[in-house]
Amino acid sequence: MPIGGFAAIFALLVLSTLASGIWLVLRANAVARETDSVHNDIVPGPTRPPGRRTSRESVRLAGLVFGLSCAGLALFIVLYVSGTIEPGWTVNDPTVQRP
Repeated sequence: MPIGGFAAIFALLVLSTLASGIWLVLRANAVARETDSVHNDIVPGPTRPPGRRTSRESVRLAGLVFGLSCAGLALFIVLYVSGTIEPGWTVNDPTVQRP
């Protein structure tokens, strides 16, 4: 893999996690409405009119993206720390002296 390949994958995972997480935090009222049940401690507060509310599908999609990108980041970090994947910085660098 090229030198910047793993860095690009890592950056995409970080950006998708941040974007979906921030989106979910900014629409916490819609998340509370989506997860509303009788036994919840969190209840949705006063919200926008029904025409301007965030749809349930978009909340579920953002939650799915957040969960999958967090899982991908955890897998990526575990593989990197365990030495399964090499960063490629010294492997592909022609200036590194090899015996």
